[in-house]
Amino acid sequence: MIVAQMINDFVTLLHPGAVCDRCIAEALRLSSHAHAAQTTEALGTTSDFARYRGRCVICDSERTVTIAREPKGQMRPANIGAALAGQLSREEPLLVNEVGVQALR
Repeated sequence: MIVAQMINDFVTLLHPGAVCDRCIAEALRLSSHAHAAQTTEALGTTSDFARYRGRCVICDSERTVTIAREPKGQMRPANIGAALAGQLSREEPLLVNEVGVQALR
């Protein structure tokens, strides 16, 4: 899976939570958060995502965050982003695959 698709899927999975580039990079084990920033900046120009200054659902820091907009005509679990973030700590390694994101314990 290419990095851009992994980032797209990760941010979408966290909906309705917003996530910062640093947490995206750490969760997906990217070489730098600049790589995440480049991709999320591009995603933010689409109608499916938004970027703004806000609080990250994972690290709870005030930073530029990316959020997936509600897909039209699709139902989503109400608080999947908040639930996932509540289960993760910044030290836990994540498994990201076609099924989703899971903490490795």
